[in-house]
Amino acid sequence: PVVAVMALLASHEAVAQRMVRGPVGFEVGAGVFDARSPLEDFSLNAALVIYGSGGNYQRYGLEYAHRQYHYQDLPVPYESYILEAGYSLQLLGNPARSLALNAGLGAVGGYESFNRGKREFPDGARLLDKDGILYGVRGMASLEAYLSDCLVLVVQGGCTVLWGTSAGQFRPVSVIGIRYNLN
Repeated sequence: PVVAVMALLASHEAVAQRMVRGPVGFEVGAGVFDARSPLEDFSLNAALVIYGSGGNYQRYGLEYAHRQYHYQDLPVPYESYILEAGYSLQLLGNPARSLALNAGLGAVGGYESFNRGKREFPDGARLLDKDGILYGVRGMASLEAYLSDCLVLVVQGGCTVLWGTSAGQFRPVSVIGIRYNLN
């Protein structure tokens, strides 16, 4: 039994080393929540991508999102900072490996802030939404066009489902970005 456990641990370690040793890419992107106001409702993200076999990859990201709400004539900014860890599967790809369609699912967690923590308005009104921690899941579909061996154009669409938030549980988003593969 001890030999079997040692063999199982060694094989698990070898699999883990192969997963981490895969090619790595760094991705940056920008997205919009509402196409009518892209300068007020946007997201910026950065991610580390670790490729596995068959076009699948792990994705670890950080996202900053900004939305602008209004109370009378006053802007009420909403900001969130979200960490993501997920996995993406290649659904379709051409034989030349220059175009791929992937779908992924990830866990997210972060922090949200309303009106930069100011709860009172000049007219005496009080903001009921509170700053706080949020968590949830994100589903994404991405179309990836390989411009070269190292450069990938990424177009993503998806939805994040959040709990612990006052700003809306379902958040659709579209993102365009560029990924640079390091090796």
